[in-house]
Amino acid sequence: MARYVLRRLVYLIVQVFWVATVAFVLIHLVPGNPVRAMLGQDAPAAQVAQVEHVLGLDRPILVQYVSWLGHVARGNFGQSELGGWQVLPEVMSRLGNTLELIVGAIILSILIGIPLGAAAARRPNTWTDMILGWVAMAGISLPNFVIGTVLLLLFAVQWHVLPHLEFVAWTKNPLQHLELLVLPCVTLAAASGAVVMRMTRSSLLEVTRADFMRTARAKGLSEAAAVRRHALKNAMNPVVSILGLQVGALLGGTVIVETIYGWPGLSTLLLDAISNRDYPVIQGIVLAIAFLTVVVNLGVDLVYAYLDPRIRYV
Repeated sequence: MARYVLRRLVYLIVQVFWVATVAFVLIHLVPGNPVRAMLGQDAPAAQVAQVEHVLGLDRPILVQYVSWLGHVARGNFGQSELGGWQVLPEVMSRLGNTLELIVGAIILSILIGIPLGAAAARRPNTWTDMILGWVAMAGISLPNFVIGTVLLLLFAVQWHVLPHLEFVAWTKNPLQHLELLVLPCVTLAAASGAVVMRMTRSSLLEVTRADFMRTARAKGLSEAAAVRRHALKNAMNPVVSILGLQVGALLGGTVIVETIYGWPGLSTLLLDAISNRDYPVIQGIVLAIAFLTVVVNLGVDLVYAYLDPRIRYV
């Protein structure tokens, strides 16, 4: 296992390096001039050339790439070309806000999806199974902006159950921060919880037909006890795999949710950077997302080994 983890860590560095390289090349191949976007389309050519020289954008792309990679290796992601602020602290701050949404959504997906999926699997082809199937289909089918808007109108505007205020940091008011976190997490968890529910049902139905489950029932265990002690853990590997994939899906889904709820996360920062062609910010965010994705994939593989002792990595 130790050799496997070490090898995967090496792969992690290589994967992040290749993602950074591809992102750097693609960003610089996009038509348009970031300096023009900064100064305006009517800016004099001499002024544009001067700013390009100051920012180093007039150098060959290979020289820019090597220089940027060297700075990144030393922990310097550069400065925003538009705002002048350091990229790394801002990206880490925004990443923390986005991770709050993702972690909260994953926790809700587990708490809702696994019990409901198990309930549907214990009563297949009944009204319980059908109703839960309809609920899951609604969660998968409804877009985030519909769910988010409806929840906002009901719980914040009409019923005043939860606040809809400007973003409040955890350090300033923890209780208000948690209240503001509820609706975005529920919005994100609607689809992922439905996917987890359907996968749990499918996996449990397959496991409950296995020979070891018949043996457990023959020994006198009730159906609930047999599922809880034997079936549930053996059915979790596909669910863990889906949860790992959901992290990537949630990273994309946070764009709409952060916009609806005014949550200052990584996605809204990326949109602003793309519209302003702020190269250092875009590259820093892509690196952060790539690193987070490969770390999650590594974590999923390690959970596999814990849930199924038959798996051995050499």
